[in-house]
Amino acid sequence: MYGLERLKKGIIQRIGNGRSIQIWPDNWIPREVSLKVVTKCTRPRIRWVSNLFENEHRDWYRSLRSIFLPVDGDAILKIRITSNETSDQIAWHFEKLGLFLVRSAYKLALRLQCLDQMASSTIQNQRGGRGYGEISGRQMYHQSCVCLHGDLHQMLLHQILIRR
Repeated sequence: MYGLERLKKGIIQRIGNGRSIQIWPDNWIPREVSLKVVTKCTRPRIRWVSNLFENEHRDWYRSLRSIFLPVDGDAILKIRITSNETSDQIAWHFEKLGLFLVRSAYKLALRLQCLDQMASSTIQNQRGGRGYGEISGRQMYHQSCVCLHGDLHQMLLHQILIRR
């Protein structure tokens, strides 16, 4: 089951008409790690991605920033919507062509493991204990860890807040 859960974290819904993609539970926001909406569901009536479109122009509602956290709102507004009525597509997010490759799944697993370790270490340090990477006052980093920037940094902060 562990491999299946990792696989699910890399599958993304590519937006066509947005009618088959649920906003809150589905992976549809292209980012480095978490492809789901980070924002908690505050408006359950807004259920489908197509509810976020302006019908006439096939563009995003600008007011969606009031629904989502900035990290989500900014990422959503970067997604291009096709001008024609195509159906939504399932793809592997971590390859340009959307095809699953074991190599990219392995890289994703390492990245997620690193984030989990860093989040656990930060929480332990905040509680007064020694974290994963701290030995005798020196910082040590797991060899699979990658540099944090942009969305990846935001996701790490989100993971830390969730675990409190």
